[in-house]
Amino acid sequence: MYVDGLKHNLLSISKMCDQGNEVVFRSNGCVIHELGTGKTVIKGTRTPNNLYILKGGQQQCYLTKIDENWLWHRRLGHLRFSQIRKACRLKAFRDLPNISIPENTICKPCQIGKKSRDDFIEKEG
Repeated sequence: MYVDGLKHNLLSISKMCDQGNEVVFRSNGCVIHELGTGKTVIKGTRTPNNLYILKGGQQQCYLTKIDENWLWHRRLGHLRFSQIRKACRLKAFRDLPNISIPENTICKPCQIGKKSRDDFIEKEG
């Protein structure tokens, strides 16, 4: 089903693949096969709105949930959380939710980006 405004994936392709399946998307639909047996698990059709509707098969839910604070941090080019909070107060971006500052604000890409030089390489001998 398509749910306008839904903030979670309805189907995680990576989870399907991790469980021993192969997912193939085509212009008119998609099909999911078991890797070991080649058996078709489920088929889907593509709608004019570019949504893939799955028909039949086992009904399971694989939920991927992302912390919205970190999602907006990445979307805004790794902007500092204090600046994101300021943007929230000023309503600087359309549809920007009220972001809170996480307890641990260490972001690996931010640390690498602020690094001014590489580590020294030790010489042998």
